[in-house]
Amino acid sequence: MGDFFKTLLENNISLEFVIKLVLAIVFANISGAILGYERERAKRPAGLKTLVFVTVGSAVFSFASFELARIYGGDPLRIAANIATGIGFLGAGTIVRRGDAVEGLTTASVIWFCGSMGILIGAGYYISSVIISIGGFVFLRGLEFVEVKFLKSRCVTEKISLRLPIESDREVEDFVRNFRSNCRTAHKFVVLKEGQAIVFAAEYCRVHTYIPFLRSADKILNYG
Repeated sequence: MGDFFKTLLENNISLEFVIKLVLAIVFANISGAILGYERERAKRPAGLKTLVFVTVGSAVFSFASFELARIYGGDPLRIAANIATGIGFLGAGTIVRRGDAVEGLTTASVIWFCGSMGILIGAGYYISSVIISIGGFVFLRGLEFVEVKFLKSRCVTEKISLRLPIESDREVEDFVRNFRSNCRTAHKFVVLKEGQAIVFAAEYCRVHTYIPFLRSADKILNYG
């Protein structure tokens, strides 16, 4: 252990630096996990692991930026500005347009939100980031409840038929078995096996329902 601290001192790395870095990583994991749990529970493309890594990555970048600016001078906000831009591109990958429907906007905004939490943590505002993340979790769940209970006009019924590889049978069965929805649309699902493929037909609310294997379909037989 003595050699470890000696190495830190020889490289001008103080114990304070190490403690702050560890705190940044720990609180980034906590903040990212809070929102990641909500997205994972909703079975969205960017779940627990993705949002934790986004938060931790932006926290480490920001921490390094502030520390290097303190030691060598310079503007620490330049890296923060590039984090916001880079994470914007990452979030865009979750947005998909199908006909006149657009999916993934909320998940993309949550990714961007986690990036901002990482910057806050890198700047040393550990407790504030956790509180804001909890607030984000509450808003996500609360607004979903408001949408389902009071904005029922947003429900849009859609019919779709997909051809999926046979390897997707477990995922499809789990989805149908565990599906729950509070919106007013009457959801119907039919699963058929045709040789080495699965045909999945559904009538569902495209606003409040996310079908995780929609992107892995070999062919969309019917959409509308």
